[in-house]
Amino acid sequence: MQTDTAINPGNSGGPPLNMNGEVIGINTAVSTDAKGIGFAIPSSTISSVLQRLKNNVTIPKATTPYIGISVEDVTEDWASDLNLSTAEGAVVTEVQLNSPAYQGGVRQYDVITAVNGESVANADELTSKVQEAKVGDKLKLTVVRGGAKQELTVTAGSKPEEAN
Repeated sequence: MQTDTAINPGNSGGPPLNMNGEVIGINTAVSTDAKGIGFAIPSSTISSVLQRLKNNVTIPKATTPYIGISVEDVTEDWASDLNLSTAEGAVVTEVQLNSPAYQGGVRQYDVITAVNGESVANADELTSKVQEAKVGDKLKLTVVRGGAKQELTVTAGSKPEEAN
């Protein structure tokens, strides 16, 4: 929840309270761009997590979608080296062995130009589109390889712990 309380390291002034003096949250973050705006975790969320911890119940982490590639923007140099007509898309610089991308047929130096029919201008756009997916979603990648366009289907996996 957003608060209008200044939160300063080591001097937060304590947790947010309601009109009855009851704790309603725990200060967690402050916006560096705006003076006097902070954020707190609601006490209802804290209570739920605390009960799980007391009862030794595992708290699941949110899964991060992952396909197992490293990419760079397609520069003029990449476009020239790969005989591309345009410097758009994301060039695959690495494919992790046995990753979802590897299993879906993505290979090093492929240029990904679209995800599910939506154009990808650069590496950041590709990363955003993968992160918008859910684990298990099928992503249809439009890839340029050796001057020929092809469609590959990759199932988004869950990012391994060691890669987080």
